Amino acid sequence: MQDFNRKFANSLIEADDLWERADHLVNIIFPVVRDPKLLIKALEALYKCVSDVISAILKFEYVYRGIELSEDSNENLKIFFNKCMRRYINEERALREIIDLGRKHQDSGFEFSKKEKFVIFDEFPIEISREKMKSYLETIRKLLNSTHRNFSVNFQKGI
Repeated sequence: MQDFNRKFANSLIEADDLWERADHLVNIIFPVVRDPKLLIKALEALYKCVSDVISAILKFEYVYRGIELSEDSNENLKIFFNKCMRRYINEERALREIIDLGRKHQDSGFEFSKKEKFVIFDEFPIEISREKMKSYLETIRKLLNSTHRNFSVNFQKGI
């Protein structure tokens, strides 16, 4: 059981590192350099961070609470939003936006920077600004904090 706990802790440590990288890009480097490509690097880090946290939560819920998981990652994402998310955070819209933006960035064939914003073309242009990234950082920090609390409380109970 301690092996599982160590794996959960390591997943959260990696997610924290990704969050700190994104935070540093958005709040320290971007104001000085003003290169919108930094916003995309921050989005990539946040997307990976959210993916790692959701994966850790799903594994935790599977091992300790017996939820059913699927081989399909999209199905597991639905399970997270329908069965697990509210134990950790109540900001579904922002989490879905981050996941959607991360996927659109990966699939996009055309992106460019414009006036301190980065634009991803999908069916229509999507602008990513520093303000939007700061909002996402705040949401993900809340998710990380509540995940840390939830995991540590359950580990202390010896679940």
